[in-house]
Amino acid sequence: MKTQRRHELQTNKLADQIGVYLQMVRPYQKLILYGVVTVAVLGAAVLFISSQQQARAGASWEDYFNAMVEQRPEALDEVAQLHSGSPAALWARQAAGDMKLMTGASLLYQDRKEALKNLRDAEKNFSAVEQNAAVYPMLLQRARYGLAQTYESLCEVEKARDYFKKVASAEPNSALGKLAQRRHDQMVGRDAVLTHKIGGSLIFALLMAVVFQAIFIGAAPLMDGLDRTIGALGELVAEAMPAGMLQSLVVDGVIAGVGGVLVFLPQILILFAFVSLLEECGYMARAAYLMDRVMVRIGLSGKSFIPLLSSFACAVPGIMATRAIEDRRDRLVTILIAPLMTCSARLQVYSLLIAAFIPDYRYAGGWVRLQGLTLFALYLAGIVAAVVVAWVLRRTLLRGQTPSFVMELPGYQLPSWRNVVSRVGGAGWSFLRQAGTLIIAVAIIVWAAAYFPRNPQVEQDVRNRYAAELRQFDAPLAAIAPAEPPMGDAVAGQDAESAQRDRAALEQQVANEVAAAYIEHSYLGRAGKLIEPLVRPLGWDWRIGCAVIASFPAREVVIGTLGVIYQLGSDHDAASASLRQTLRTATWPDSSRRVFNVPVALSIMVFFALCAQCAATLAVMRRETNSWRWPAFTFVYMTGLAYVGALLTYQVGMWFAG
Repeated sequence: MKTQRRHELQTNKLADQIGVYLQMVRPYQKLILYGVVTVAVLGAAVLFISSQQQARAGASWEDYFNAMVEQRPEALDEVAQLHSGSPAALWARQAAGDMKLMTGASLLYQDRKEALKNLRDAEKNFSAVEQNAAVYPMLLQRARYGLAQTYESLCEVEKARDYFKKVASAEPNSALGKLAQRRHDQMVGRDAVLTHKIGGSLIFALLMAVVFQAIFIGAAPLMDGLDRTIGALGELVAEAMPAGMLQSLVVDGVIAGVGGVLVFLPQILILFAFVSLLEECGYMARAAYLMDRVMVRIGLSGKSFIPLLSSFACAVPGIMATRAIEDRRDRLVTILIAPLMTCSARLQVYSLLIAAFIPDYRYAGGWVRLQGLTLFALYLAGIVAAVVVAWVLRRTLLRGQTPSFVMELPGYQLPSWRNVVSRVGGAGWSFLRQAGTLIIAVAIIVWAAAYFPRNPQVEQDVRNRYAAELRQFDAPLAAIAPAEPPMGDAVAGQDAESAQRDRAALEQQVANEVAAAYIEHSYLGRAGKLIEPLVRPLGWDWRIGCAVIASFPAREVVIGTLGVIYQLGSDHDAASASLRQTLRTATWPDSSRRVFNVPVALSIMVFFALCAQCAATLAVMRRETNSWRWPAFTFVYMTGLAYVGALLTYQVGMWFAG
């Protein structure tokens, strides 16, 4: 009972206290009611906003995943704009940047402009992500490094260097950061000089001048030595064998053909030695990058520059050097225009005709000469023709996107001599094995055309004309009456020597006329007469046409052929004063009209500047393209181009001459 009474008292006390509190707050009961309602409304608003944010976050991620399924960077960009500021937006921008980066890299070999567009768009996406780098640091640095590599492949050196620097600064202790720092140091140091637009170009020009001076200077003694050795071998064989067809075949066909192969070998070996050294040490990629800015204007890449430049020494090693070009169309175009570069063989023809027919006018106090300007114009004609042909081919037969120059700039290193020797030896052996056999075969065919038919009556007719003169030297030398001793023996000896010299000179003249007569009546001479109506508009007679046909295996053959045709013998070169004088005084048959004049000489030189007169070049072209289609196409288009150029040169020249 006591316990129950105690609980009742406590309950009453609590009720009294509550009553007192209610009396105290009664004046504020409306305010309290308003507060409770406000709290309830705010709570409901917070719950609503939170649910909406969760819904939007779910929608943003749903949109992100849908865009990822579509694999379209444009859709991801839309997600980033629609849900700006959300984590999904950052991931969308990152994913869109990755896609554009991959697209740009995949288009490097196809469409340079589109590739650069995608790279720049990717750059914008990564710039937006960069503001939240603290959230996704590794994603950003990986994206930057990818951009740096891609720009380096495109040889955008400045941008690649900047991105490598950003990665190295952001991640100095990571493997990625250390690699980026090493690439940045390389590009800031030597590459900053070697790839500079002005300084790098000057260094490249100086280096190329050294290379080609070395090719000309270094190869000349070797080529002369080979030429003399082949000539001495031919003389030995000629003395050891009886005169006749077999001797002529071995000496003028086989040995001369082998000489025509070996004479190119020194230039090929020296050129490939320099190219291999430059590639091994890492400079060749920088040189190609510099020239890409020029070559891209005609639809080629920077890798085409070195082969074309090499072709100024000889088109054979120049065409072989196109192996470094990966793009098939780019490589074919380079091969097809390489023979248009003025090689050293053309210089012999130019030297002969310029010295014989171009006046030695001098200007600017003697510093500028007309003969030098003529030679420069011939070089320029080949270059302009090559540019036009390349432009046409890239828009017709070899149509396609301008090849992008994609090359990772390798690190600098000392060249591996084993690799250099291996590559040089492989190039030389490949030339001898693949092109040499065809060159020898063509030389034998040309020999046969100039030798057959060998009618003995031709020689007999020539000797009959000189029979009376030869008989004058048949009297014995003893018939020459000696004078009073002691001078008698000396005078008789001098008379005998003089008679022997005169007879030898007459015999040589007869031999030269016999050789000229055989050429005229040979299949080669008949071909020259056959094409005479075709070449008359160029100002040529059948003798020039015959010499041009004979020079198709090798351009320099034209000088020896002209010497034979004009009864001077084949042992004449471009510096022969007698050959120059003979050409100046040569006349048309049954006429006093001169065959050669300035327009005729210019038309011949233009023809040689543009025509594919080199069996070695066509043979190497066949070897490099694995088809006769492209050598045949080159021969046809260059011959047609040369004919049109020579025609215009002669006709315009005669019009100016009146």
